[in-house]
Amino acid sequence: MAAAASMYASNVHVDLAQGLPAKSVIVSFTAQHVWAFEGSQLVMDNAVTTGIRGIGDFGTDFGPMKILHKDHPWKFQSPWPKGSPHWYPDTVVQWTAFFTSTGEAFHDATWEPDSDLGPGSQYTQGLQSHGCIHLPVDKAQWMYNWAAVGMPVIVYPGDGTSVANQLSQMTTNDQGVPFSGGG
Repeated sequence: MAAAASMYASNVHVDLAQGLPAKSVIVSFTAQHVWAFEGSQLVMDNAVTTGIRGIGDFGTDFGPMKILHKDHPWKFQSPWPKGSPHWYPDTVVQWTAFFTSTGEAFHDATWEPDSDLGPGSQYTQGLQSHGCIHLPVDKAQWMYNWAAVGMPVIVYPGDGTSVANQLSQMTTNDQGVPFSGGG
């Protein structure tokens, strides 16, 4: 079996790469990382900070989504009342590319040092996201300019469990709309 896998690995990669859309973005929750592709060519990758899955109702959704709209600049307003542990003051970000109907987006997060992005950052008090995906300012601007409305965005657990288990953790449909009771 190993010999067959080795022998056909390049054919499988070529066949898979040919099936990729013109542009797409993949995000791993476990790796806290984003990869942007044009066809099969990697054109950008960077550490990110996402929302915490499974804690409260503000984790980054999992599933096949797409860029729904983009805004520059954008003001986020807390849906939680002042005094809530989840409340945050009105926050203006410069570069937003939304991928869910509930307001999750790739965006700059000037309050979070670029060196703090990556694994574990989603648990850092005061830096974690309420579902969005934080990028450095230059990468957020790049994403805003590069991403087309309708472009696929896939956010997956990346936790090493079976494909079936990771698929069972999806929280949105392919239009970025949360499943009933999900995410």
